[in-house]
Amino acid sequence: MKFAATQVSFLLLIVFLVTGHSAVALTETERLASWAKIWGFLKYYHPEVAKGERDWDQQMITLLPEVRMAATPEELSTIYAKLLEQLGPVTNCKKCGSEEKISVWHRRNLDLSFLADSRMLTPALQQKLLHLKNNRNQQPNFYVKTRLPGVAHFSNEKYYEEMLFPSEEYRLLALFRYWNAIHYFFPYKYAIDRDWNQVLETLIPLFKDAKDLRAYNSALWQMVSSVQDSHSLFVAKSPETLKAHRNVNGTGYISPYAISFVGRKPVVSGFRNDSVAALGPLQLGDVITHLNHLPVDSIIERSKISIPASNQATLLRSLKNTLLTGYTPEMDITFERNGRSVTQKLRLYRYNELRPKRNQPAPAVSWVEDGIAYVHMGNLKETQVDSTMQSLMTSKAIIFDLRYYPQLTGFKIAPYLTSKKVVKTLATGPDFTFPGIFQSLKPAVIQPVKGVCYKGKVIMIMNEDTQSRGEYTVMLFKASPRSMTVGSHTAGADGNVAYLPLPGGVEAVFTGLGVYYPNRQETQRVGLLPDIEVKPTIKGIKDQRDELLEKALQVARTEM
Repeated sequence: MKFAATQVSFLLLIVFLVTGHSAVALTETERLASWAKIWGFLKYYHPEVAKGERDWDQQMITLLPEVRMAATPEELSTIYAKLLEQLGPVTNCKKCGSEEKISVWHRRNLDLSFLADSRMLTPALQQKLLHLKNNRNQQPNFYVKTRLPGVAHFSNEKYYEEMLFPSEEYRLLALFRYWNAIHYFFPYKYAIDRDWNQVLETLIPLFKDAKDLRAYNSALWQMVSSVQDSHSLFVAKSPETLKAHRNVNGTGYISPYAISFVGRKPVVSGFRNDSVAALGPLQLGDVITHLNHLPVDSIIERSKISIPASNQATLLRSLKNTLLTGYTPEMDITFERNGRSVTQKLRLYRYNELRPKRNQPAPAVSWVEDGIAYVHMGNLKETQVDSTMQSLMTSKAIIFDLRYYPQLTGFKIAPYLTSKKVVKTLATGPDFTFPGIFQSLKPAVIQPVKGVCYKGKVIMIMNEDTQSRGEYTVMLFKASPRSMTVGSHTAGADGNVAYLPLPGGVEAVFTGLGVYYPNRQETQRVGLLPDIEVKPTIKGIKDQRDELLEKALQVARTEM
């Protein structure tokens, strides 16, 4: 018996060595993930595909049934090899260098390991794909161009607007297109917590099995949230598509209360309609603990998969606008007030019923006290910069409030804040001749206004609402030797955005330009860190105090 068992084991070994890949059973998700990667690689690397003369979307859809039927890596590789043969030979590229000659910092996003995946592809096919990588397209690519310096522009991608709810193959096309755009042209792919290949395999069943527009909408939100970028979202191309996506869960209701987060605690911080709010159970400073008997902590954790956010602060920033909303006109709410826990019914209203109050716009510039100016950066116009800075030259301090999204004023103000040329930011953009590689762009240099330099204190108020251009403005204003930031870390989403059309008449948005400090220190996800950390407190909210502005004033009054 022992001899017989040994013979069987030996025969099984021989079978394994001879058949190789044939013993490997591939799941449908693995096959689809493999096709997504090969299709995207050919799209951006193959000189023939780059011409745009072939309908590459249709190519993805045409081969989809064959890919799904491939039982083994040999069968899958045969499909890919036939496609390569149809595309024609790839000539040797004299200009194409290898990634080893590129700095680690510029190639940290590049991941073409799937080209040498022996579990999925035969050795012969691996060699062909590696040859293509080393002799890749060097001409303009039909499917991706540059719109602004360093930002990918996908102007020739199709929206398929006639498909409000796309069929399965077009839903998968949406995922494949997005996954590859991020894989090759998102500057911060390296900062995503999860492995990008695993994200693809997680998302495939969501798109494949979506039964209706509601499920497709959910899949899209989970997809754009997966990159952990506060710029990320998807938007509708037409009013009709927007209305359809907004109403996938029914008509929405909102509460008359505004909330802010103190840590992870939602606190009632204002009223959208004073008279309507007075009819409800909540007061300023109430801490909400449960909604419909579900702990707020659980709601926060559950929301992570479908709210795009660079960090927890921006997750909570988004959540504060949706927490007290719903699709029924009533919810159960539990809150704490003066040490007591209370559960009551909270009535919700349609937007046109509530008619939220509109605050009068604050002046762009005001004097908060003698010698200290306050600039509302959301309301300051570019045309006002020169006259404003001239009028503030003799002040002892200027408080720039960057909790409000600024116009392009930072580029005009910064030269008034320094007497010498200063490099304040570095930027990276995609190398379109080597997709996945990023190259350094011209750094942002501040040239001082000749004969004019503000000598007073420059104090910037910032928090999680300070995002993108706001963050860039803070970095520019740091040119002042007497600058100081007050508040909490910023949103961590810096750089111009890219727009990617997707089936169903929607487009995905993501950060397209990498922005760093001159020493290459990160800003994405971590945000800009304040010199003096100040966060709102429950008592401050209850007393209706602006604690960040109070601290900024305190700093303005003291010597630096």
